[in-house]
Amino acid sequence: MRSGSRAAAVLSLLALAGIGSGRLTAQSNAGRSLSTPATAAQGGRTPVMTIEGPQGIGVRVGPVPVDAPRFDAASIKLDKSGEMAPTSQGELVHVTAQRLNAPYITTRELIRNAYNLQHVPRSFIVGGPTWIDSERYNVDAVHTQPFGPQVVVNVPPPAAAAMLRSLLADRFHFKAHHEIREMPVYELVLDRADGKLGPGLTPTRAECIGVFELVDLNTINRGANPPVEGRKRLCPFFYNYGPQGFLQNENMSMKNFSMFLGLIVGINRAVIDRTGITDRYDVKLQFAGDMQLSPTSAPLPREVGSGEFPTLDQALRQQLGLRLRSVRAPVEVLVIDNVERPSEN
Repeated sequence: MRSGSRAAAVLSLLALAGIGSGRLTAQSNAGRSLSTPATAAQGGRTPVMTIEGPQGIGVRVGPVPVDAPRFDAASIKLDKSGEMAPTSQGELVHVTAQRLNAPYITTRELIRNAYNLQHVPRSFIVGGPTWIDSERYNVDAVHTQPFGPQVVVNVPPPAAAAMLRSLLADRFHFKAHHEIREMPVYELVLDRADGKLGPGLTPTRAECIGVFELVDLNTINRGANPPVEGRKRLCPFFYNYGPQGFLQNENMSMKNFSMFLGLIVGINRAVIDRTGITDRYDVKLQFAGDMQLSPTSAPLPREVGSGEFPTLDQALRQQLGLRLRSVRAPVEVLVIDNVERPSEN
Protein backbone atom coordinates (compact mmCIF):
# COMPACT_ATOMS: atom_id res chain seq x y z
CA MET A 1 0.00 0.00 0.00
CA ARG A 2 1.30 3.45 -0.82
CA SER A 3 2.15 5.63 2.16
CA GLY A 4 -0.64 8.07 1.28
CA SER A 5 -3.22 5.27 1.18
CA ARG A 6 -1.89 3.84 4.44
CA ALA A 7 -2.27 7.20 6.14
CA ALA A 8 -5.76 7.59 4.75
CA ALA A 9 -6.71 4.19 6.11
CA VAL A 10 -6.08 5.28 9.69
CA LEU A 11 -9.29 7.03 10.36
CA SER A 12 -11.60 8.14 13.06
CA LEU A 13 -15.03 7.01 13.85
CA LEU A 14 -16.96 9.60 11.98
CA ALA A 15 -15.62 12.53 13.56
CA LEU A 16 -15.23 12.20 17.20
CA ALA A 17 -13.30 15.33 16.30
CA GLY A 18 -9.67 15.23 15.53
CA ILE A 19 -7.92 13.13 12.92
CA GLY A 20 -4.17 12.81 12.79
CA SER A 21 -1.50 10.14 12.57
CA GLY A 22 -4.12 7.46 13.04
CA ARG A 23 -5.14 8.84 16.40
CA LEU A 24 -8.57 10.07 17.22
CA THR A 25 -9.26 12.07 20.34
CA ALA A 26 -12.82 13.06 21.09
CA GLN A 27 -13.12 16.78 21.69
CA SER A 28 -16.79 17.21 22.39
CA ASN A 29 -19.55 15.35 24.14
CA ALA A 30 -23.07 15.74 25.43
CA GLY A 31 -24.75 17.16 28.46
CA ARG A 32 -28.37 16.46 27.62
CA SER A 33 -30.69 14.72 25.22
CA LEU A 34 -31.70 16.76 22.21
CA SER A 35 -34.60 14.60 21.10
CA THR A 36 -38.29 14.37 21.74
CA PRO A 37 -39.77 11.44 23.68
CA ALA A 38 -39.55 8.14 21.82
CA THR A 39 -42.56 6.50 20.22
CA ALA A 40 -43.12 3.40 22.30
CA ALA A 41 -44.58 1.17 19.61
CA GLN A 42 -46.31 1.00 16.26
CA GLY A 43 -48.74 -1.72 15.40
CA GLY A 44 -48.02 -3.42 18.71
CA ARG A 45 -44.30 -3.71 18.01
CA THR A 46 -41.82 -2.23 20.45
CA PRO A 47 -38.58 -1.32 18.64
CA VAL A 48 -35.28 -2.64 19.98
CA MET A 49 -33.70 0.63 18.82
CA THR A 50 -35.34 3.95 17.99
CA ILE A 51 -34.18 6.84 15.85
CA GLU A 52 -32.88 8.43 19.05
CA GLY A 53 -30.16 5.80 19.03
CA PRO A 54 -28.32 4.35 22.03
CA GLN A 55 -27.20 7.83 23.04
CA GLY A 56 -30.77 9.17 23.06
CA ILE A 57 -29.80 12.17 20.95
CA GLY A 58 -31.51 11.59 17.59
CA VAL A 59 -34.05 14.20 16.54
CA ARG A 60 -37.35 13.15 15.01
CA VAL A 61 -38.27 14.61 11.67
CA GLY A 62 -41.20 17.04 11.45
CA PRO A 63 -42.38 20.10 9.55
CA VAL A 64 -39.90 22.98 9.60
CA PRO A 65 -41.83 26.12 10.62
CA VAL A 66 -41.45 29.41 8.81
CA ASP A 67 -39.83 31.01 11.84
CA ALA A 68 -37.32 28.17 12.39
CA PRO A 69 -33.67 29.29 12.69
CA ARG A 70 -31.89 29.65 9.37
CA PHE A 71 -28.44 30.52 8.09
CA ASP A 72 -28.03 34.09 6.94
CA ALA A 73 -26.23 32.87 3.83
CA ALA A 74 -25.62 29.36 2.51
CA SER A 75 -23.74 28.23 -0.58
CA ILE A 76 -24.37 24.76 -2.04
CA LYS A 77 -22.30 23.64 -5.02
CA LEU A 78 -22.01 20.24 -6.66
CA ASP A 79 -18.52 18.91 -6.01
CA LYS A 80 -16.73 17.70 -9.13
CA SER A 81 -13.29 17.16 -7.63
CA GLY A 82 -13.73 13.43 -7.08
CA GLU A 83 -12.39 13.82 -3.55
CA MET A 84 -14.07 11.97 -0.71
CA ALA A 85 -13.68 12.54 2.99
CA PRO A 86 -11.45 9.77 4.38
CA THR A 87 -13.70 8.74 7.24
CA SER A 88 -15.04 5.33 8.06
CA GLN A 89 -18.61 6.32 8.79
CA GLY A 90 -19.34 9.45 6.82
CA GLU A 91 -18.32 12.95 6.01
CA LEU A 92 -17.61 15.62 8.56
CA VAL A 93 -19.47 18.85 9.18
CA HIS A 94 -17.03 21.44 10.51
CA VAL A 95 -18.42 24.21 12.70
CA THR A 96 -16.39 27.15 13.97
CA ALA A 97 -17.97 30.17 15.63
CA GLN A 98 -20.45 31.47 13.01
CA ARG A 99 -19.52 29.28 10.02
CA LEU A 100 -20.49 25.75 9.00
CA ASN A 101 -18.52 23.99 6.31
CA ALA A 102 -19.15 20.55 4.84
CA PRO A 103 -16.85 19.70 1.92
CA TYR A 104 -17.76 16.96 -0.59
CA ILE A 105 -20.64 15.71 1.54
CA THR A 106 -23.52 13.51 0.42
CA THR A 107 -27.14 14.36 1.05
CA ARG A 108 -27.49 11.31 3.29
CA GLU A 109 -24.71 12.64 5.52
CA LEU A 110 -26.32 16.08 5.64
CA ILE A 111 -29.49 14.39 6.89
CA ARG A 112 -27.51 12.47 9.53
CA ASN A 113 -25.89 15.66 10.76
CA ALA A 114 -29.12 17.67 10.74
CA TYR A 115 -31.06 15.10 12.77
CA ASN A 116 -28.24 13.89 15.08
CA LEU A 117 -28.23 10.43 13.52
CA GLN A 118 -24.47 9.87 13.65
CA HIS A 119 -24.91 7.26 16.39
CA VAL A 120 -27.32 5.01 14.52
CA PRO A 121 -26.42 2.93 11.43
CA ARG A 122 -26.82 4.51 8.00
CA SER A 123 -29.38 1.80 7.22
CA PHE A 124 -31.80 3.62 9.55
CA ILE A 125 -32.35 6.15 6.73
CA VAL A 126 -34.33 4.32 4.05
CA GLY A 127 -35.68 5.30 0.65
CA GLY A 128 -34.67 8.19 -1.52
CA PRO A 129 -32.96 8.26 -4.94
CA THR A 130 -29.49 6.82 -5.48
CA TRP A 131 -27.93 10.27 -5.95
CA ILE A 132 -28.21 11.02 -2.21
CA ASP A 133 -25.18 8.71 -1.84
CA SER A 134 -23.40 9.20 -5.15
CA GLU A 135 -23.47 12.98 -5.61
CA ARG A 136 -21.46 15.19 -3.30
CA TYR A 137 -21.81 18.85 -2.44
CA ASN A 138 -19.70 21.60 -0.95
CA VAL A 139 -21.80 23.38 1.65
CA ASP A 140 -20.64 26.64 3.20
CA ALA A 141 -23.02 28.53 5.50
CA VAL A 142 -22.75 31.44 7.91
CA HIS A 143 -24.85 33.07 10.61
CA THR A 144 -24.57 36.51 12.14
CA GLN A 145 -24.41 35.05 15.65
CA PRO A 146 -22.16 32.24 16.96
CA PHE A 147 -23.84 28.84 16.93
CA GLY A 148 -22.92 28.14 20.52
CA PRO A 149 -21.04 25.17 21.98
CA GLN A 150 -21.00 21.68 20.53
CA VAL A 151 -22.56 19.42 23.15
CA VAL A 152 -22.55 15.97 21.56
CA VAL A 153 -19.68 14.02 20.05
CA ASN A 154 -19.80 14.15 16.26
CA VAL A 155 -22.95 16.28 16.21
CA PRO A 156 -23.05 19.96 15.22
CA PRO A 157 -24.11 22.50 17.88
CA PRO A 158 -27.91 22.44 18.36
CA ALA A 159 -28.37 25.80 16.62
CA ALA A 160 -26.30 24.71 13.61
CA ALA A 161 -28.15 21.39 13.37
CA ALA A 162 -31.50 23.21 13.45
CA MET A 163 -30.32 25.46 10.62
CA LEU A 164 -29.24 22.40 8.64
CA ARG A 165 -32.78 21.05 9.00
CA SER A 166 -34.12 24.32 7.60
CA LEU A 167 -31.59 24.15 4.76
CA LEU A 168 -32.72 20.63 3.85
CA ALA A 169 -36.36 21.74 3.85
CA ASP A 170 -35.79 24.94 1.88
CA ARG A 171 -33.16 23.89 -0.65
CA PHE A 172 -33.59 20.11 -0.93
CA HIS A 173 -37.37 20.07 -0.31
CA PHE A 174 -36.70 17.25 2.14
CA LYS A 175 -39.67 15.48 3.69
CA ALA A 176 -39.69 12.26 5.69
CA HIS A 177 -41.57 10.29 8.30
CA HIS A 178 -40.81 7.54 10.81
CA GLU A 179 -41.85 3.92 10.74
CA ILE A 180 -41.16 0.83 12.78
CA ARG A 181 -39.95 -1.92 10.48
CA GLU A 182 -38.82 -5.50 10.95
CA MET A 183 -35.14 -5.56 9.97
CA PRO A 184 -32.04 -7.72 10.45
CA VAL A 185 -30.16 -6.77 13.62
CA TYR A 186 -27.33 -8.28 15.60
CA GLU A 187 -27.30 -9.20 19.26
CA LEU A 188 -23.91 -9.09 20.96
CA VAL A 189 -23.72 -12.12 23.26
CA LEU A 190 -21.16 -14.12 25.24
CA ASP A 191 -19.51 -16.77 23.11
CA ARG A 192 -18.66 -19.24 25.88
CA ALA A 193 -21.09 -20.96 28.19
CA ASP A 194 -18.82 -20.27 31.18
CA GLY A 195 -18.79 -16.54 30.35
CA LYS A 196 -15.01 -16.34 30.06
CA LEU A 197 -13.87 -13.28 28.15
CA GLY A 198 -10.96 -13.02 25.76
CA PRO A 199 -7.56 -11.33 26.20
CA GLY A 200 -8.69 -8.28 24.22
CA LEU A 201 -11.00 -7.23 27.07
CA THR A 202 -9.15 -5.92 30.11
CA PRO A 203 -10.95 -4.51 33.17
CA THR A 204 -10.33 -0.80 32.88
CA ARG A 205 -8.13 1.17 35.22
CA ALA A 206 -8.39 4.29 33.10
CA GLU A 207 -9.41 7.50 34.82
CA CYS A 208 -10.41 9.16 31.56
CA ILE A 209 -14.01 9.38 30.37
CA GLY A 210 -15.09 7.04 27.57
CA VAL A 211 -15.44 8.84 24.25
CA PHE A 212 -19.10 7.87 23.84
CA GLU A 213 -20.21 9.05 27.27
CA LEU A 214 -22.57 12.01 27.58
CA VAL A 215 -20.90 14.58 29.79
CA ASP A 216 -20.88 18.30 30.41
CA LEU A 217 -18.06 19.60 28.24
CA ASN A 218 -17.38 22.39 30.71
CA THR A 219 -16.37 19.86 33.36
CA ILE A 220 -13.62 18.05 31.44
CA ASN A 221 -10.21 18.80 29.98
CA ARG A 222 -10.36 19.16 26.22
CA GLY A 223 -6.91 20.00 24.99
CA ALA A 224 -6.17 22.39 27.86
CA ASN A 225 -2.44 22.89 28.28
CA PRO A 226 -1.68 22.68 31.09
CA PRO A 227 -4.79 20.67 31.99
CA VAL A 228 -7.12 22.05 34.61
CA GLU A 229 -6.50 20.31 37.92
CA GLY A 230 -9.31 18.08 39.07
CA ARG A 231 -10.84 17.66 35.62
CA LYS A 232 -10.85 14.36 33.74
CA ARG A 233 -10.09 14.02 30.05
CA LEU A 234 -11.79 12.04 27.33
CA CYS A 235 -10.10 8.75 26.54
CA PRO A 236 -8.18 8.58 23.26
CA PHE A 237 -9.83 6.49 20.58
CA PHE A 238 -7.98 4.53 17.90
CA TYR A 239 -9.76 3.01 14.93
CA ASN A 240 -8.24 1.79 11.69
CA TYR A 241 -10.44 0.50 8.90
CA GLY A 242 -9.70 -0.90 5.48
CA PRO A 243 -8.04 -4.22 4.61
CA GLN A 244 -6.89 -4.42 8.23
CA GLY A 245 -9.25 -3.43 11.02
CA PHE A 246 -7.97 -2.35 14.42
CA LEU A 247 -9.78 -0.90 17.42
CA GLN A 248 -8.29 0.22 20.73
CA ASN A 249 -10.25 2.15 23.33
CA GLU A 250 -10.28 2.57 27.09
CA ASN A 251 -13.12 2.57 29.60
CA MET A 252 -15.79 1.21 27.27
CA SER A 253 -19.18 -0.18 28.23
CA MET A 254 -20.72 -3.03 26.27
CA LYS A 255 -23.60 -0.75 25.30
CA ASN A 256 -21.22 1.71 23.68
CA PHE A 257 -19.10 -1.04 22.13
CA SER A 258 -22.25 -2.49 20.58
CA MET A 259 -23.17 0.93 19.24
CA PHE A 260 -19.75 1.28 17.65
CA LEU A 261 -19.98 -2.13 15.98
CA GLY A 262 -23.26 -1.11 14.35
CA LEU A 263 -21.57 1.92 12.81
CA ILE A 264 -18.86 -0.08 11.04
CA VAL A 265 -19.53 0.17 7.32
CA GLY A 266 -19.40 -3.59 6.84
CA ILE A 267 -22.07 -4.18 9.52
CA ASN A 268 -24.39 -1.18 9.15
CA ARG A 269 -27.20 -2.51 11.29
CA ALA A 270 -28.31 -2.18 14.89
CA VAL A 271 -26.22 -4.15 17.39
CA ILE A 272 -27.99 -4.74 20.70
CA ASP A 273 -26.01 -5.55 23.84
CA ARG A 274 -27.20 -8.87 25.27
CA THR A 275 -23.98 -9.76 27.11
CA GLY A 276 -25.22 -8.86 30.58
CA ILE A 277 -21.80 -7.30 31.26
CA THR A 278 -22.04 -4.19 33.42
CA ASP A 279 -18.32 -3.60 34.08
CA ARG A 280 -16.19 -1.40 31.83
CA TYR A 281 -13.25 -2.64 29.82
CA ASP A 282 -10.31 -1.53 27.73
CA VAL A 283 -10.91 -3.03 24.30
CA LYS A 284 -8.31 -4.16 21.78
CA LEU A 285 -9.50 -5.87 18.61
CA GLN A 286 -7.64 -6.71 15.40
CA PHE A 287 -9.32 -8.27 12.37
CA ALA A 288 -9.31 -8.57 8.59
CA GLY A 289 -11.43 -5.64 7.51
CA ASP A 290 -14.15 -6.25 4.95
CA MET A 291 -13.48 -2.84 3.43
CA GLN A 292 -10.86 -1.56 1.04
CA LEU A 293 -9.89 1.95 0.01
CA SER A 294 -10.67 3.25 -3.45
CA PRO A 295 -8.24 5.63 -5.18
CA THR A 296 -10.24 8.48 -3.63
CA SER A 297 -9.91 6.98 -0.12
CA ALA A 298 -13.58 6.06 0.01
CA PRO A 299 -14.35 2.73 1.76
CA LEU A 300 -15.55 -0.03 -0.56
CA PRO A 301 -16.62 -3.60 0.30
CA ARG A 302 -14.16 -6.39 -0.42
CA GLU A 303 -14.14 -10.14 -0.07
CA VAL A 304 -12.46 -11.37 3.10
CA GLY A 305 -10.17 -14.30 2.39
CA SER A 306 -7.75 -16.27 4.49
CA GLY A 307 -4.83 -14.19 5.64
CA GLU A 308 -2.85 -12.99 8.57
CA PHE A 309 -5.83 -11.63 10.51
CA PRO A 310 -9.11 -13.31 11.47
CA THR A 311 -12.46 -12.09 10.23
CA LEU A 312 -14.41 -9.76 12.50
CA ASP A 313 -16.61 -12.63 13.67
CA GLN A 314 -13.57 -14.79 14.42
CA ALA A 315 -11.79 -11.91 16.16
CA LEU A 316 -14.76 -11.19 18.41
CA ARG A 317 -14.78 -14.81 19.53
CA GLN A 318 -11.04 -15.36 19.86
CA GLN A 319 -9.96 -11.98 21.22
CA LEU A 320 -13.03 -10.82 23.18
CA GLY A 321 -15.02 -13.95 23.96
CA LEU A 322 -18.08 -12.42 22.29
CA ARG A 323 -20.06 -13.08 19.14
CA LEU A 324 -22.76 -11.52 17.00
CA ARG A 325 -26.06 -13.36 16.70
CA SER A 326 -28.19 -12.39 13.69
CA VAL A 327 -31.92 -11.99 14.36
CA ARG A 328 -34.80 -9.94 13.01
CA ALA A 329 -36.43 -7.33 15.20
CA PRO A 330 -38.46 -4.12 14.91
CA VAL A 331 -36.46 -0.89 14.70
CA GLU A 332 -37.56 2.67 14.12
CA VAL A 333 -36.31 4.16 10.85
CA LEU A 334 -36.51 7.46 9.01
CA VAL A 335 -38.25 7.03 5.65
CA ILE A 336 -37.54 9.63 2.96
CA ASP A 337 -40.74 10.83 1.28
CA ASN A 338 -39.20 13.51 -0.92
CA VAL A 339 -35.78 14.97 -1.63
CA GLU A 340 -34.67 17.03 -4.62
CA ARG A 341 -31.33 18.18 -5.94
CA PRO A 342 -30.69 21.69 -4.61
CA SER A 343 -30.36 24.70 -6.83
CA GLU A 344 -26.74 25.82 -6.78
CA ASN A 345 -25.55 29.25 -5.72
